[in-house]
Amino acid sequence: MKSVVKFCTANDFDELELVKKKLQFHFPILEEDCLGNCGQCYLEGFVLYEGEFIAVTTFEKLLDRLRGNG
Repeated sequence: MKSVVKFCTANDFDELELVKKKLQFHFPILEEDCLGNCGQCYLEGFVLYEGEFIAVTTFEKLLDRLRGNG
């Protein structure tokens, strides 16, 4: 089973809905009110994956990181 990618509902990541739609084909997606990294969601895009916060600027970089290539 693939690990879940978690998004903060307050995340201000550009094109967030498009990113989630694209990721759902590769990973299960969850949204939570807070991921415990307060404030980061307003500064940059990030997700929580396998207990690690991953900060990204583009969908491609996020997918590379989640696949272990970045």
